Amino acid sequence: MILIFKLHLTTFKKKVMTIHEFLNNKRNQLKEAQKNIYNNRVFLFNETGKPFLNFNDFKEIIKINAEISEAKKGKKLIFKFDKYNEKLIEQLYFYAIKSEKFDGDIGKNILIAGKNGVGKTIIINSFLTIFEDMTNKKFIRTHSRNLFNEIKNNEQINYNRIPLYLEDLGKEEKIINDFGTQKQTIPALFSQRYRYNAWTFVCTNYNKNTLQEFYGVTIIDRFQEMFNFLKLNGESKRK
Repeated sequence: MILIFKLHLTTFKKKVMTIHEFLNNKRNQLKEAQKNIYNNRVFLFNETGKPFLNFNDFKEIIKINAEISEAKKGKKLIFKFDKYNEKLIEQLYFYAIKSEKFDGDIGKNILIAGKNGVGKTIIINSFLTIFEDMTNKKFIRTHSRNLFNEIKNNEQINYNRIPLYLEDLGKEEKIINDFGTQKQTIPALFSQRYRYNAWTFVCTNYNKNTLQEFYGVTIIDRFQEMFNFLKLNGESKRK
């Protein structure tokens, strides 16, 4: 009886160890899988988790980047903060430092919607320049009207995965005739970027309902999973 008991006890202990090993393996798999949530992404903090810059510094760099960008185009800009753009910039800062104060999902991308001339493009370009200046991350930046030709003429670039900023979503030709073959660039591209969880920033003048009219329910459902939808309110600053 004693021998049988010991045998059972040994067998039981062995089973417990196997279960622990299995669970540890699963926990490690979960950690690895969760890394893919932030696939190809970087954040503005150091190894200790401390942000590289505070919000006031972040705001000032946004302003300087915006004014540099316009100066390179031969335009003098004095970038002014208001209650609308400051709220958006604050959310972009929280996103950049992976803060719990971000009003969305850090694992998703960013889509900014707003009227013409409210400052979407200059803010997001200034924001992405901060990433490029402070990390080794580089973005392909393109207008939706140029997207098809850029993909076609740069086959060496993997547009399905590379970090991308797309300006004026919805302004492109919806169907392109490519040597007799009709192609829809946006649905095709974003289906692949959805698949690879590729880091993507988008600006548009259109709301979700209008985008759904353009691209259909399936693509908008994917947009919902891919993007945090941020809104920049206010009136046009263009004179």
